[in-house]
Amino acid sequence: MSQQQFDQTTESERSPFEEMPSLGLGTARHADTSEIEALGGLGVFAARFYLLIAPTIMLGALLGSDTPANIVFVLPAIGVLLIAPRKLLLRMPVSPALLLLMLWIALSYLWSVEQAQTLFAVREDLAPVVGLIIVLGLVPVSESIRWLVRGLKLMIAISLLVVMLYPETRVTFFDGEEVSAWEAWFVSKNQLGRSALVAFLFFLILDKTKFSRLVGIAGALVLVVGSSSATALAGVVFATGFYLWAIQFRRVGSDWTATYVFASLTGGFAALIAVFTSAAWVVGLLGRDLSFSGRSRLWEPSLDFISEKPWLGYGYRALFSGPTPETLDLWREMGFRASHSHNGPLEVTLGLGVIGLALFFVVWLGTFTSALRYLKRNDIAVFAFAFLMLQLMVSFVEPVFLRDWLSVLVVCRMLLLRMRIEEQTDQEALLNRVRGRSAMTLDDYSALEATRRRGRRGV
Repeated sequence: MSQQQFDQTTESERSPFEEMPSLGLGTARHADTSEIEALGGLGVFAARFYLLIAPTIMLGALLGSDTPANIVFVLPAIGVLLIAPRKLLLRMPVSPALLLLMLWIALSYLWSVEQAQTLFAVREDLAPVVGLIIVLGLVPVSESIRWLVRGLKLMIAISLLVVMLYPETRVTFFDGEEVSAWEAWFVSKNQLGRSALVAFLFFLILDKTKFSRLVGIAGALVLVVGSSSATALAGVVFATGFYLWAIQFRRVGSDWTATYVFASLTGGFAALIAVFTSAAWVVGLLGRDLSFSGRSRLWEPSLDFISEKPWLGYGYRALFSGPTPETLDLWREMGFRASHSHNGPLEVTLGLGVIGLALFFVVWLGTFTSALRYLKRNDIAVFAFAFLMLQLMVSFVEPVFLRDWLSVLVVCRMLLLRMRIEEQTDQEALLNRVRGRSAMTLDDYSALEATRRRGRRGV
Protein backbone atom coordinates (compact mmCIF):
# COMPACT_ATOMS: atom_id res chain seq x y z
CA MET A 1 0.00 0.00 0.00
CA SER A 2 1.39 3.41 -0.96
CA GLN A 3 1.57 6.41 1.41
CA GLN A 4 -1.16 8.15 -0.58
CA GLN A 5 -3.46 5.14 -0.35
CA PHE A 6 -2.85 4.83 3.35
CA ASP A 7 -3.56 8.52 3.98
CA GLN A 8 -6.96 8.01 2.39
CA THR A 9 -8.06 5.56 5.05
CA THR A 10 -10.95 6.94 7.03
CA GLU A 11 -10.79 7.98 10.68
CA SER A 12 -13.19 5.17 11.54
CA GLU A 13 -10.74 2.49 10.37
CA ARG A 14 -8.77 1.80 13.52
CA SER A 15 -5.33 0.25 13.19
CA PRO A 16 -4.25 -2.84 15.13
CA PHE A 17 -1.87 -0.58 17.09
CA GLU A 18 -4.76 1.52 18.38
CA GLU A 19 -6.69 -1.55 19.45
CA MET A 20 -3.89 -2.77 21.70
CA PRO A 21 -4.66 -2.46 25.42
CA SER A 22 -3.54 0.94 26.65
CA LEU A 23 -1.39 1.53 29.70
CA GLY A 24 -3.23 1.15 32.95
CA LEU A 25 -5.31 -1.77 31.79
CA GLY A 26 -3.12 -4.25 33.59
CA THR A 27 -1.15 -5.11 30.41
CA ALA A 28 2.60 -4.62 30.57
CA ARG A 29 4.55 -2.93 27.78
CA HIS A 30 7.39 -4.80 26.09
CA ALA A 31 9.82 -2.30 27.63
CA ASP A 32 8.57 -2.89 31.18
CA THR A 33 10.67 -6.01 31.73
CA SER A 34 13.92 -4.30 30.79
CA GLU A 35 13.09 -1.25 32.90
CA ILE A 36 12.36 -3.37 35.98
CA GLU A 37 15.47 -5.47 35.43
CA ALA A 38 17.54 -2.29 35.27
CA LEU A 39 16.89 -1.83 39.00
CA GLY A 40 18.59 -5.13 39.77
CA GLY A 41 17.30 -7.90 42.00
CA LEU A 42 17.63 -5.90 45.22
CA GLY A 43 16.02 -2.81 43.68
CA VAL A 44 13.08 -4.79 42.31
CA PHE A 45 12.52 -6.44 45.70
CA ALA A 46 12.67 -3.09 47.53
CA ALA A 47 10.27 -1.42 45.08
CA ARG A 48 7.73 -4.24 45.23
CA PHE A 49 7.96 -4.45 49.01
CA TYR A 50 7.35 -0.72 49.35
CA LEU A 51 4.34 -0.79 47.02
CA LEU A 52 2.98 -3.74 49.00
CA ILE A 53 3.09 -1.86 52.32
CA ALA A 54 2.40 1.63 50.91
CA PRO A 55 -1.44 1.42 51.08
CA THR A 56 -1.32 0.52 54.78
CA ILE A 57 1.09 3.38 55.49
CA MET A 58 -0.51 6.08 53.38
CA LEU A 59 -4.09 5.33 54.42
CA GLY A 60 -3.25 5.52 58.11
CA ALA A 61 -3.75 2.07 59.60
CA LEU A 62 -2.10 1.75 63.00
CA LEU A 63 0.94 0.13 61.44
CA GLY A 64 1.54 3.35 59.57
CA SER A 65 0.26 5.91 62.07
CA ASP A 66 3.49 6.08 64.04
CA THR A 67 6.09 8.53 62.76
CA PRO A 68 9.18 6.33 63.40
CA ALA A 69 7.41 3.49 61.57
CA ASN A 70 6.69 5.76 58.60
CA ILE A 71 10.32 6.81 58.37
CA VAL A 72 11.54 3.22 58.64
CA PHE A 73 9.11 2.00 55.98
CA VAL A 74 10.22 4.70 53.52
CA LEU A 75 13.77 3.31 53.59
CA PRO A 76 13.04 0.73 50.82
CA ALA A 77 12.03 3.62 48.56
CA ILE A 78 15.24 5.47 49.39
CA GLY A 79 17.11 2.26 48.57
CA VAL A 80 15.43 2.09 45.16
CA LEU A 81 16.52 5.67 44.48
CA LEU A 82 20.13 4.89 45.39
CA ILE A 83 20.21 1.68 43.34
CA ALA A 84 18.48 3.03 40.22
CA PRO A 85 20.79 3.52 37.23
CA ARG A 86 21.33 6.97 35.79
CA LYS A 87 19.21 6.32 32.68
CA LEU A 88 16.13 5.66 34.86
CA LEU A 89 16.78 8.67 37.07
CA LEU A 90 16.92 10.95 34.02
CA ARG A 91 13.48 9.71 32.92
CA MET A 92 11.92 10.07 36.36
CA PRO A 93 8.87 12.41 36.16
CA VAL A 94 8.88 15.56 38.27
CA SER A 95 5.92 17.66 39.42
CA PRO A 96 7.16 21.13 40.46
CA ALA A 97 3.77 22.08 41.90
CA LEU A 98 3.72 18.96 44.09
CA LEU A 99 7.25 19.64 45.32
CA LEU A 100 6.30 23.24 46.14
CA LEU A 101 3.29 22.06 48.14
CA MET A 102 5.45 19.62 50.10
CA LEU A 103 8.02 22.36 50.73
CA TRP A 104 5.31 24.74 51.97
CA ILE A 105 3.98 22.07 54.34
CA ALA A 106 7.48 21.59 55.76
CA LEU A 107 8.16 25.34 56.00
CA SER A 108 4.97 25.85 58.02
CA TYR A 109 7.02 24.57 60.97
CA LEU A 110 8.63 28.03 61.10
CA TRP A 111 5.37 29.83 61.95
CA SER A 112 3.50 26.99 63.63
CA VAL A 113 1.76 27.73 66.92
CA GLU A 114 2.74 24.20 68.04
CA GLN A 115 6.04 23.36 66.38
CA ALA A 116 6.43 19.93 67.97
CA GLN A 117 3.07 18.80 66.57
CA THR A 118 3.82 20.23 63.11
CA LEU A 119 7.19 18.47 63.03
CA PHE A 120 5.50 15.21 63.99
CA ALA A 121 2.76 15.68 61.37
CA VAL A 122 5.21 16.61 58.61
CA ARG A 123 7.25 13.46 59.19
CA GLU A 124 4.12 11.34 59.51
CA ASP A 125 2.36 12.57 56.38
CA LEU A 126 5.21 13.42 54.00
CA ALA A 127 7.24 10.24 54.49
CA PRO A 128 4.74 8.12 52.48
CA VAL A 129 4.51 10.86 49.85
CA VAL A 130 8.27 10.92 49.36
CA GLY A 131 8.34 7.14 49.02
CA LEU A 132 5.52 7.15 46.48
CA ILE A 133 7.15 9.85 44.36
CA ILE A 134 10.38 7.85 44.19
CA VAL A 135 8.99 4.39 43.51
CA LEU A 136 6.14 5.38 41.18
CA GLY A 137 8.56 7.58 39.26
CA LEU A 138 11.03 4.74 38.66
CA VAL A 139 8.83 1.65 38.31
CA PRO A 140 6.73 0.96 35.16
CA VAL A 141 3.05 1.81 35.50
CA SER A 142 1.79 -1.74 35.04
CA GLU A 143 4.14 -3.01 37.76
CA SER A 144 3.13 -0.22 40.17
CA ILE A 145 -0.57 -0.92 39.73
CA ARG A 146 -0.11 -4.66 40.18
CA TRP A 147 1.66 -4.27 43.53
CA LEU A 148 -0.55 -1.45 44.80
CA VAL A 149 -3.57 -3.67 44.19
CA ARG A 150 -1.90 -6.45 46.17
CA GLY A 151 -1.05 -4.00 48.95
CA LEU A 152 -4.65 -2.81 49.18
CA LYS A 153 -5.89 -6.40 49.33
CA LEU A 154 -3.41 -7.08 52.12
CA MET A 155 -4.75 -4.07 54.02
CA ILE A 156 -8.35 -5.21 53.53
CA ALA A 157 -7.54 -8.80 54.59
CA ILE A 158 -5.77 -7.69 57.76
CA SER A 159 -8.63 -5.30 58.60
CA LEU A 160 -11.21 -8.08 58.28
CA LEU A 161 -9.04 -10.43 60.33
CA VAL A 162 -8.66 -7.84 63.11
CA VAL A 163 -12.42 -7.27 63.19
CA MET A 164 -13.08 -11.00 63.48
CA LEU A 165 -10.49 -11.65 66.18
CA TYR A 166 -10.90 -8.59 68.41
CA PRO A 167 -14.46 -7.64 69.48
CA GLU A 168 -13.32 -4.25 70.79
CA THR A 169 -12.48 -3.19 67.22
CA ARG A 170 -16.15 -3.57 66.27
CA VAL A 171 -17.36 -0.78 68.53
CA THR A 172 -16.64 2.93 68.92
CA PHE A 173 -17.69 5.67 71.31
CA PHE A 174 -19.95 8.54 70.25
CA ASP A 175 -21.05 11.21 72.76
CA GLY A 176 -19.85 8.95 75.56
CA GLU A 177 -21.92 5.97 74.42
CA GLU A 178 -20.71 2.73 72.90
CA VAL A 179 -22.09 2.16 69.39
CA SER A 180 -21.62 -0.62 66.88
CA ALA A 181 -19.17 0.73 64.31
CA TRP A 182 -16.00 -0.96 63.16
CA GLU A 183 -12.61 0.66 63.53
CA ALA A 184 -10.44 -2.44 62.85
CA TRP A 185 -6.82 -1.31 63.16
CA PHE A 186 -7.53 2.30 62.23
CA VAL A 187 -7.75 5.24 64.62
CA SER A 188 -11.45 5.84 63.89
CA LYS A 189 -14.42 4.42 62.03
CA ASN A 190 -14.35 7.32 59.58
CA GLN A 191 -10.76 6.62 58.65
CA LEU A 192 -11.55 2.95 58.13
CA GLY A 193 -14.49 3.94 55.94
CA ARG A 194 -12.40 6.36 53.84
CA SER A 195 -9.60 3.82 53.39
CA ALA A 196 -12.00 1.05 52.35
CA LEU A 197 -13.64 3.50 49.95
CA VAL A 198 -10.30 4.16 48.22
CA ALA A 199 -9.67 0.40 48.02
CA PHE A 200 -13.14 -0.16 46.52
CA LEU A 201 -12.48 2.42 43.80
CA PHE A 202 -9.04 1.00 43.06
CA PHE A 203 -10.36 -2.56 42.71
CA LEU A 204 -13.35 -1.43 40.65
CA ILE A 205 -11.26 0.31 38.00
CA LEU A 206 -7.67 -0.96 38.05
CA ASP A 207 -7.84 -4.60 39.18
CA LYS A 208 -8.25 -6.70 36.02
CA THR A 209 -8.18 -10.16 37.60
CA LYS A 210 -11.89 -11.00 37.58
CA PHE A 211 -12.28 -13.26 40.61
CA SER A 212 -9.70 -11.41 42.67
CA ARG A 213 -11.36 -8.13 41.74
CA LEU A 214 -14.76 -9.31 42.98
CA VAL A 215 -13.26 -10.56 46.25
CA GLY A 216 -11.48 -7.25 46.78
CA ILE A 217 -14.61 -5.22 46.07
CA ALA A 218 -16.67 -7.39 48.41
CA GLY A 219 -14.12 -7.07 51.21
CA ALA A 220 -13.93 -3.29 50.83
CA LEU A 221 -17.72 -2.96 50.85
CA VAL A 222 -18.00 -5.10 53.99
CA LEU A 223 -15.61 -2.71 55.76
CA VAL A 224 -17.46 0.36 54.49
CA VAL A 225 -20.77 -0.97 55.79
CA GLY A 226 -19.20 -2.15 59.03
CA SER A 227 -17.66 1.26 59.69
CA SER A 228 -21.15 2.81 59.73
CA SER A 229 -19.61 5.89 58.13
CA ALA A 230 -22.31 7.77 56.25
CA THR A 231 -19.60 9.62 54.32
CA ALA A 232 -18.05 6.35 53.12
CA LEU A 233 -21.43 4.84 52.23
CA ALA A 234 -22.40 7.88 50.20
CA GLY A 235 -18.90 7.85 48.69
CA VAL A 236 -19.41 4.35 47.30
CA VAL A 237 -22.52 5.57 45.47
CA PHE A 238 -20.83 8.68 44.09
CA ALA A 239 -17.62 6.83 43.17
CA THR A 240 -19.60 4.25 41.21
CA GLY A 241 -21.51 7.04 39.50
CA PHE A 242 -18.33 8.86 38.46
CA TYR A 243 -16.88 5.59 37.17
CA LEU A 244 -19.97 4.79 35.09
CA TRP A 245 -20.02 8.36 33.74
CA ALA A 246 -16.40 8.06 32.63
CA ILE A 247 -16.99 4.69 30.98
CA GLN A 248 -19.94 6.09 29.06
CA PHE A 249 -17.88 9.14 28.11
CA ARG A 250 -15.30 6.85 26.52
CA ARG A 251 -18.00 5.18 24.42
CA VAL A 252 -19.45 8.42 23.08
CA GLY A 253 -18.23 9.33 19.60
CA SER A 254 -16.20 12.49 19.09
CA ASP A 255 -19.16 14.20 17.42
CA TRP A 256 -21.27 13.73 20.56
CA THR A 257 -18.66 14.43 23.23
CA ALA A 258 -19.58 18.10 23.71
CA THR A 259 -23.28 17.23 23.86
CA TYR A 260 -22.65 14.49 26.43
CA VAL A 261 -20.59 16.81 28.63
CA PHE A 262 -23.15 19.63 28.38
CA ALA A 263 -26.02 17.28 29.22
CA SER A 264 -24.03 15.88 32.17
CA LEU A 265 -23.27 19.35 33.53
CA THR A 266 -26.90 20.38 33.15
CA GLY A 267 -28.12 17.23 34.87
CA GLY A 268 -25.52 17.62 37.63
CA PHE A 269 -26.54 21.23 38.25
CA ALA A 270 -30.21 20.25 38.39
CA ALA A 271 -29.37 17.44 40.83
CA LEU A 272 -27.49 19.89 43.09
CA ILE A 273 -30.49 22.21 43.13
CA ALA A 274 -32.76 19.28 44.01
CA VAL A 275 -30.41 18.19 46.81
CA PHE A 276 -30.18 21.66 48.35
CA THR A 277 -33.91 22.26 48.17
CA SER A 278 -34.61 18.94 49.90
CA ALA A 279 -31.47 18.82 52.05
CA ALA A 280 -33.28 17.77 55.23
CA TRP A 281 -34.81 14.74 53.51
CA VAL A 282 -31.51 13.75 51.84
CA VAL A 283 -29.41 13.84 55.03
CA GLY A 284 -32.25 12.10 56.85
CA LEU A 285 -31.79 9.09 54.56
CA LEU A 286 -28.25 8.83 55.91
CA GLY A 287 -29.40 9.10 59.51
CA ARG A 288 -28.01 12.62 59.88
CA ASP A 289 -29.33 16.15 60.32
CA LEU A 290 -28.55 19.43 58.61
CA SER A 291 -25.66 20.06 60.98
CA PHE A 292 -23.96 16.94 59.52
CA SER A 293 -23.49 15.42 62.99
CA GLY A 294 -22.42 18.77 64.40
CA ARG A 295 -19.83 19.50 61.72
CA SER A 296 -21.40 22.81 60.65
CA ARG A 297 -20.80 24.19 64.16
CA LEU A 298 -17.06 23.97 63.48
CA TRP A 299 -17.02 25.96 60.27
CA GLU A 300 -17.89 29.46 61.46
CA PRO A 301 -15.23 29.52 64.23
CA SER A 302 -12.73 28.13 61.69
CA LEU A 303 -13.48 30.98 59.30
CA ASP A 304 -13.02 33.50 62.12
CA PHE A 305 -9.58 32.09 62.90
CA ILE A 306 -8.62 32.06 59.22
CA SER A 307 -9.40 35.79 59.00
CA GLU A 308 -6.77 36.45 61.69
CA LYS A 309 -3.94 34.65 59.80
CA PRO A 310 -5.18 34.32 56.23
CA TRP A 311 -1.91 34.00 54.30
CA LEU A 312 0.25 31.60 56.30
CA GLY A 313 -2.17 29.89 58.68
CA TYR A 314 -1.21 28.41 62.03
CA GLY A 315 1.15 25.62 60.91
CA TYR A 316 0.46 22.22 59.41
CA ARG A 317 -1.92 20.26 61.69
CA ALA A 318 -0.95 22.48 64.64
CA LEU A 319 -4.16 24.28 65.55
CA PHE A 320 -6.16 21.31 66.88
CA SER A 321 -3.35 19.68 68.81
CA GLY A 322 -3.50 21.83 72.00
CA PRO A 323 -2.84 23.15 74.52
CA THR A 324 -1.80 26.43 72.88
CA PRO A 325 -3.84 29.60 73.58
CA GLU A 326 -5.05 29.58 69.97
CA THR A 327 -6.27 25.99 70.24
CA LEU A 328 -8.04 26.59 73.55
CA ASP A 329 -9.77 29.68 72.12
CA LEU A 330 -10.89 27.73 69.05
CA TRP A 331 -12.24 24.84 71.12
CA ARG A 332 -14.07 27.32 73.33
CA GLU A 333 -15.83 28.82 70.30
CA MET A 334 -16.62 25.39 68.88
CA GLY A 335 -17.98 24.11 72.18
CA PHE A 336 -15.90 20.91 72.37
CA ARG A 337 -12.42 19.54 71.69
CA ALA A 338 -12.60 18.94 67.94
CA SER A 339 -9.73 17.08 66.28
CA HIS A 340 -10.10 18.96 62.98
CA SER A 341 -12.45 21.29 61.12
CA HIS A 342 -14.33 18.53 59.20
CA ASN A 343 -13.85 20.43 55.93
CA GLY A 344 -11.12 20.12 53.31
CA PRO A 345 -10.56 23.76 52.25
CA LEU A 346 -10.90 25.03 55.83
CA GLU A 347 -8.40 22.49 57.16
CA VAL A 348 -5.80 23.39 54.54
CA THR A 349 -6.26 27.13 55.05
CA LEU A 350 -6.09 26.88 58.83
CA GLY A 351 -2.79 25.06 58.64
CA LEU A 352 -1.14 26.48 55.52
CA GLY A 353 -3.02 29.68 54.76
CA VAL A 354 -4.44 30.85 51.46
CA ILE A 355 -1.03 30.27 49.87
CA GLY A 356 -1.11 26.61 50.87
CA LEU A 357 -4.67 26.22 49.59
CA ALA A 358 -3.66 27.75 46.25
CA LEU A 359 -0.69 25.37 45.95
CA PHE A 360 -2.92 22.40 46.70
CA PHE A 361 -5.39 23.36 43.98
CA VAL A 362 -2.57 23.83 41.47
CA VAL A 363 -1.62 20.19 42.09
CA TRP A 364 -5.26 19.06 42.09
CA LEU A 365 -6.17 20.90 38.88
CA GLY A 366 -3.01 19.73 37.14
CA THR A 367 -3.88 16.14 37.96
CA PHE A 368 -7.50 16.65 36.95
CA THR A 369 -6.64 18.12 33.54
CA SER A 370 -4.21 15.26 32.89
CA ALA A 371 -6.94 12.77 33.77
CA LEU A 372 -9.36 14.46 31.37
CA ARG A 373 -6.76 14.38 28.60
CA TYR A 374 -6.40 10.60 28.85
CA LEU A 375 -9.97 9.81 29.89
CA LYS A 376 -11.08 8.47 26.51
CA ARG A 377 -8.57 5.65 26.46
CA ASN A 378 -6.96 4.91 29.80
CA ASP A 379 -8.16 3.33 33.03
CA ILE A 380 -5.60 5.18 35.14
CA ALA A 381 -7.23 8.41 33.99
CA VAL A 382 -10.66 6.99 34.86
CA PHE A 383 -9.47 6.17 38.37
CA ALA A 384 -7.87 9.60 38.80
CA PHE A 385 -11.02 11.36 37.53
CA ALA A 386 -13.32 9.36 39.82
CA PHE A 387 -11.08 9.81 42.85
CA LEU A 388 -10.59 13.56 42.33
CA MET A 389 -14.31 14.15 41.96
CA LEU A 390 -14.90 12.03 45.06
CA GLN A 391 -12.22 13.93 46.99
CA LEU A 392 -13.85 17.22 46.06
CA MET A 393 -17.26 16.08 47.27
CA VAL A 394 -16.08 14.39 50.48
CA SER A 395 -14.02 17.48 51.36
CA PHE A 396 -17.29 19.21 52.23
CA VAL A 397 -17.51 17.20 55.46
CA GLU A 398 -14.03 15.63 55.91
CA PRO A 399 -10.45 17.03 55.76
CA VAL A 400 -9.43 14.85 52.81
CA PHE A 401 -7.31 17.36 50.88
CA LEU A 402 -4.30 16.47 53.02
CA ARG A 403 -3.34 13.64 55.38
CA ASP A 404 -4.15 10.16 54.03
CA TRP A 405 -5.88 11.22 50.81
CA LEU A 406 -2.98 13.50 49.86
CA SER A 407 -1.03 10.28 49.28
CA VAL A 408 -3.78 8.97 46.98
CA LEU A 409 -3.65 12.25 45.04
CA VAL A 410 0.10 11.73 44.69
CA VAL A 411 -0.51 8.22 43.35
CA CYS A 412 -2.82 9.66 40.67
CA ARG A 413 -0.36 12.43 39.82
CA MET A 414 2.69 10.18 39.54
CA LEU A 415 0.96 7.41 37.58
CA LEU A 416 -0.28 9.93 35.01
CA LEU A 417 3.14 11.58 34.70
CA ARG A 418 4.90 8.23 34.41
CA MET A 419 2.37 7.03 31.84
CA ARG A 420 3.02 10.08 29.66
CA ILE A 421 6.77 9.44 29.75
CA GLU A 422 6.27 5.79 28.82
CA GLU A 423 4.09 6.74 25.86
CA GLN A 424 6.66 9.25 24.66
CA THR A 425 9.39 6.64 24.97
CA ASP A 426 7.34 4.10 23.01
CA GLN A 427 6.66 6.63 20.25
CA GLU A 428 10.35 7.57 20.01
CA ALA A 429 11.35 3.90 19.85
CA LEU A 430 8.81 3.30 17.08
CA LEU A 431 10.03 6.26 15.05
CA ASN A 432 13.65 5.20 15.46
CA ARG A 433 12.77 1.69 14.33
CA VAL A 434 10.93 3.03 11.27
CA ARG A 435 13.74 5.42 10.32
CA GLY A 436 16.17 2.51 10.33
CA ARG A 437 14.29 0.70 7.54
CA SER A 438 14.53 1.26 3.83
CA ALA A 439 10.86 0.43 3.35
CA MET A 440 7.89 0.85 5.65
CA THR A 441 5.35 -1.88 6.23
CA LEU A 442 1.60 -1.43 6.62
CA ASP A 443 1.98 -2.00 10.37
CA ASP A 444 4.52 0.82 10.51
CA TYR A 445 2.12 3.19 8.72
CA SER A 446 -0.65 2.18 11.11
CA ALA A 447 1.50 2.77 14.16
CA LEU A 448 2.69 6.16 12.93
CA GLU A 449 -0.85 7.25 12.13
CA ALA A 450 -1.93 6.19 15.63
CA THR A 451 0.77 8.36 17.19
CA ARG A 452 -0.27 11.31 15.00
CA ARG A 453 -3.90 10.95 16.05
CA ARG A 454 -2.91 10.84 19.70
CA GLY A 455 -0.85 13.97 19.13
CA ARG A 456 -3.85 15.74 17.60
CA ARG A 457 -5.87 14.81 20.69
CA GLY A 458 -3.32 16.63 22.84
CA VAL A 459 -1.55 13.59 24.28
